[in-house]
Amino acid sequence: MKKKTFIYLTTGLAIISFISLYVTFWSPWINDDFAKVKAISHFQHSWKDSNDGCYINCDDCGVLRVKKKAFGKLVTLQYQCGWEGDVISFKTSQIFINFLGRTKFK
Repeated sequence: MKKKTFIYLTTGLAIISFISLYVTFWSPWINDDFAKVKAISHFQHSWKDSNDGCYINCDDCGVLRVKKKAFGKLVTLQYQCGWEGDVISFKTSQIFINFLGRTKFK
């Protein structure tokens, strides 16, 4: 009797673990709009105390694409850096938003 209970418990735990891992891998609660907002706020927060910081409020700047990755989304931002009057070119960065909603530059 105890052996059967142990088998049922381990099988149930394995099934629950697999389902939990699959759901966090898929992370349906991280949609494209949420990822864009998190990436932009993370980027702006990173440059808020810099004199010649980078900015995304220019023509052709902002979110270029959002790509689904394992355990989150990868957002590609296009931005410009430097003082006015400098030769300013476009730059891109990738920011990963994980299934917990935390951000990290790639």
